[in-house]
Amino acid sequence: MNLIGDMLNSTGDMFNSTADVLNLTEDIHVEFNRDMLKLNGDMLNLPWDMLDLTGDVLNLTGDMLNLTGEMLDLTGDMLNFTGDMLDLTGDMLNLTGNMLNLTEDSLNLT
Repeated sequence: MNLIGDMLNSTGDMFNSTADVLNLTEDIHVEFNRDMLKLNGDMLNLPWDMLDLTGDVLNLTGDMLNLTGEMLDLTGDMLNFTGDMLDLTGDMLNLTGNMLNLTEDSLNLT
């Protein structure tokens, strides 16, 4: 996974695939278990150049963001965001009641 930054400095065109490319038969079966997806911090220490992605690359559908609670088990350090990172529009904050089910401990604000 030691890639140079230029390899990921891509536009959305590289991801503009046709349905034919994804026309896989039932015989092709890929299965990942938790151990195969367990990455440590060193493996994810990427320079900013490698994360220079365009908006097209991040055009994800709702299905792609269907995460379980275990996948969202984040520590406080992982949520240390600056004000600029939290400049969200109203559309980005269209959350349902279930998504806002917070306990009093969750709202421990200063």
